[in-house]
Order: sequence, then C-alpha cells, then structure tokens
Amino acid sequence: MLEAYDPHTRYRKRSRTRFLGRTFTLVLIGGAVYAGFLWGQTYAHGRIQSLQVEKADMRAEISVLQDQVTDLLAQAQTANLRYEQLQAAYEQEMPSEGPLWRLVLILREQIDAGIAPGRMETLLRTMDPPKNCVEPAIRRFVASTPTYDGPDSLVNFAGDRLVLRGKGYSAQSADGTPEAWYDPKRPVDIEISRRIEEGEEVVARKSGMLPFSHTLVFEGREYRFSFSDGSKASIQVSFDSCSYP
Repeated sequence: MLEAYDPHTRYRKRSRTRFLGRTFTLVLIGGAVYAGFLWGQTYAHGRIQSLQVEKADMRAEISVLQDQVTDLLAQAQTANLRYEQLQAAYEQEMPSEGPLWRLVLILREQIDAGIAPGRMETLLRTMDPPKNCVEPAIRRFVASTPTYDGPDSLVNFAGDRLVLRGKGYSAQSADGTPEAWYDPKRPVDIEISRRIEEGEEVVARKSGMLPFSHTLVFEGREYRFSFSDGSKASIQVSFDSCSYP
C-alpha cells in the first residue's frame, strides 16, 4: 500500500539540509579564521622575540662602536698634542723667519741648483767670524726719475773707489701729474760702480721693492747694504764692511 505524499515533510528536509550545509560552512570559516589567528599570534610572538634579539645585538654593537669612538677620540687628542709639541720644537729649532730661515732658503736653492751639500758644509766650516769690521754708516741720496733734471745724486764709499746711485719711477700727484721725486711704492734700481781711469765700471745691480739688502765683495772686504725709503725724494742706505774672507 503506497504512502501518501507529504510536501511539508520534503520542505523540512530541504531546509534542514541547507541549514546543516550553512552551519558546516560557517564552522569551516570559523575554524579557518581561528587557525589563522593562532598562526598570526604565533608568528607575531616569534617576530617579537626575533626583534628583541636583534635589538640586543644592535645595542651590543652600539656599545662596541661607542668604545671604539672613545678610543679614537683619545688617540686623536694624543696625536694633536704630539703634533703641537713637535711643531713647537721645530719652530724653536727652525724658525719661520729671521737670518737662520733665510740661510736655510739659500742653502735649499743651492742644493736644488746642483751644488753638493758636502761642498757647502766644507765652506761653512771654514768660514771665520767677521773681522776688522767698521761701524755702520747711514747715507741718503736723491733717487733719479724720468722727470728729475737736477744734479746727479750718489754715495761714495770704499775710499771713494765705489759709487752708489739709484733711480725709480716718478710719483704722481692727485690729478695724475708726474712729480720729480720717486714713488717708494714701486720698484727702484740700485747701481754700484767702481772708479777706473776711463771713468766708471758697473760692478753690481739690485732692483726691487724697498726695503731690501745687498752684499758686495770688493778688494778683500765684504760690504753689506740695506736700502729703505729715506724721505719724500731720497733713498736711505745703511752699510758696513768687514774683512773677506
């Protein structure tokens, strides 16, 4: 005998099936979410531990670097102090100006020119202190210029056997007009001549900006000259002499 068809029962079965399917899906999704949460929590915890280890390592490296920087600063201070000490000792032994410094420059020029250092050492050791020196004298003479038409101005020395003259550039007035006197801010030319029967013979020339010096050996004596601006129209020269050699 056939059972009667009940549509309501069939509808309830379908509804139950859908409900179970949806419930299963939600359970799967919830499980996946929970699993993902657990994985994320585990990863975050591991990452935090890893960062803490890296942080500790970085602190250790920073501490080592700070120690190295401190050591380098101490070495730099020691090096600076040593440099200052060496510089002071060098300046004490080898000044940067004065006669000794000029002598060093001259020796360096001679060595660069090819003169053997041993030869210069021998000459220096054979030199004696100055002998038979005369007291320094000071003279003034008018420097000739292109616009000066006065008498020749000169200085006689070495028993009038030597003559010293000088010339320069004309000074200019405020409006640019050349004056008779020389301009001490421009180079001057010094000429030293010796008297001979035929007149005079030039034995030395020196040019440059005042003040400057010059040395001349003549008839067994060494003459040392220092030139400077004497006045509006003149050049001042101070000189002495000693036996040579």
